Amino acid sequence: MATYVMSDLHGAYDAFCNMLRQIDFSKDDELYILGDVVDRGEDGVSILRHTMAEKNIHLLLGNHEYMFMQFFEDNPSQTVVRRWNRNGNFYTLTGFDKLTESEKEETLAYIRQLPSEQHITVYGKKYYLVHGFIGVDTHERVWNRPKYEDIPEIDKDTTVIVGHTPVCEYVCPGSDEQMYVYSHELTLRGEHFQILHAPHFIDVDCCVGYGFSAARLACLRLEDGAEFYEKVGK
Repeated sequence: MATYVMSDLHGAYDAFCNMLRQIDFSKDDELYILGDVVDRGEDGVSILRHTMAEKNIHLLLGNHEYMFMQFFEDNPSQTVVRRWNRNGNFYTLTGFDKLTESEKEETLAYIRQLPSEQHITVYGKKYYLVHGFIGVDTHERVWNRPKYEDIPEIDKDTTVIVGHTPVCEYVCPGSDEQMYVYSHELTLRGEHFQILHAPHFIDVDCCVGYGFSAARLACLRLEDGAEFYEKVGK
């Protein structure tokens, strides 16, 4: 039995399936996905439906699922509608519209019950799983972005694992153009973005949602710290 964590798949269903094969994921394993399986990429709804069907895959609420949920509330505000529209919801809405009415209801019910945080213990080590960062409510937990130099410890015995903030914003802070250049340089060297580790803090978002050539879907095995990567797209 093994425990895995990944985040921010952003519709990359093929990479997700490839990752499950790479880690030889079985019914005896547990996988925690820290949100943002939808939007930007083409197959977010397929990932949602896949996670719904597997009892040992645990999806946490990300800000994109949060926007999805708010969009389908009764009489959503224009702020809610515009926010999701500008955050890459085209493929998500297209995939959702292809579902039957009962499948739509099941999917929305699934999203609405997703937790925004999870505490787990693996081999005596404590982990706090959350999409964005520590917060007083769901909104903060899915939207907060910690600054690298200001990352607080929730306690000395717990490691926080997040997605949401792509690691490129830590290793190459600056403009989008600067990040693209850095990504290209990594690719030319045969390298790619990797999981970021800091004291009591791990970020597993390796930039899938950004479309960089050096972006990878990342997966971390908690028992031994092994890291796995899958390229997204061709």
